[in-house]
Amino acid sequence: MCSDLSDYSNDAGTTTGGLVSGAFTEPGVTEVIAVAGSGCLINNSIQSCTLVTSTNACEYAFVGGSFTTRDSTTGDLLFGFFNPGGSVCVDFSAFPFNFSFIESGTISGGTGKSAE
Repeated sequence: MCSDLSDYSNDAGTTTGGLVSGAFTEPGVTEVIAVAGSGCLINNSIQSCTLVTSTNACEYAFVGGSFTTRDSTTGDLLFGFFNPGGSVCVDFSAFPFNFSFIESGTISGGTGKSAE
């Protein structure tokens, strides 16, 4: 069961370097907790953070999660877990919500070139 601060994402993009280089897709599940403080637009007991021009965005800390990255060119998969720590800043002032995050992960396996 997921809490209200769980997130399922299905991302796509392009990256350079590393085990996956080029186009990729990445479904993932993360769990975050609100950082105690004040100034957040949707809840004044959550710490505010600045995102572009918004000074009342909301700050959360990563508890953990998991991901599977698929190299769109080769089909190779990369499996891993998000480490506790890191942060995400979410601007709830307009939909779709803008966000910025910093997190680290541990690779636990893969297929093809990612199995090395």
